[in-house]
Amino acid sequence: MNKSYGARELNTLKKIVTTHPKKHPRISNCSTNSTLIMEKHEMEKAAHQKSSQPNWLRPIFGNIPDELKAQPWGVWKAEPRLDREGNATGKWNKAPRNPSSGIKIGANQPEAFGTYEEAKQAYEGGGYTGIGVLLTGSGIVGMDLDDCPTLFKERPEIGEWLREAIDKGIYCERSPSGNGARLFFLGQLPIGCPKKQGSLEIYDDGRFLTVTGHQAKGGPNE
Repeated sequence: MNKSYGARELNTLKKIVTTHPKKHPRISNCSTNSTLIMEKHEMEKAAHQKSSQPNWLRPIFGNIPDELKAQPWGVWKAEPRLDREGNATGKWNKAPRNPSSGIKIGANQPEAFGTYEEAKQAYEGGGYTGIGVLLTGSGIVGMDLDDCPTLFKERPEIGEWLREAIDKGIYCERSPSGNGARLFFLGQLPIGCPKKQGSLEIYDDGRFLTVTGHQAKGGPNE
């Protein structure tokens, strides 16, 4: 991950992000009814959610850049997001956890995270879906592209931009579900750059991002 972005590239990136149509999904948890019927419904729903999980990618530790390894790390467990009726939305929460205790932690608590080696060891010990890194404003930018097949179909210029970024040496990897992409590069976001627009997110501080090590080398779909 030895590529840094200059002002021209970051301005281009800002333009791509700001022109994406806004979406505002409403997702919240639903309380569980204590009746026998609702308990049965919840059990059936939980079984369905478990069976409908993606085939999460196992991390390829050898591909993870050294610059990322020097940052705070955590582990995560896939937890289904529910709508107001308690139905699965098809999205998954990946809240960070301390690799030693397994307790959930916030992205505003860098001191509660562990090291890369601690996260690796915790994952290999079992019980976790994946690992992730905390961005702390140390000069590393992370960009998340969700549902790439749909995104590239609706906005092909983003696919072309991503291919050019990979050709220039930007580190890009597949998301844990295999359906998205994550980029990490050296740099700093312009002041006022929006952090999230639709299927695109970009951060350089106070954000936990999952890491897989499944590097994309030839293009956005590889």
